[in-house]
Amino acid sequence: MGIRERIGWMYELLSEAFGRPRERTVTVGLASAAAAAAVMLFSWGSNLSLEAAGPRVATG
Repeated sequence: MGIRERIGWMYELLSEAFGRPRERTVTVGLASAAAAAAVMLFSWGSNLSLEAAGPRVATG
């Protein structure tokens, strides 16, 4: 399941939990926060994997 599918799934889950028309701003805010957290975790994981690979020496 990709990031977009997870965000869509979270958005659907939250919109059903909080109601669609009346509290849409709350749902969009929570979905945005969840998306931001997912991006932050993904970038943090990418940074860790790059650090584990060690420094790259440019030759040329």
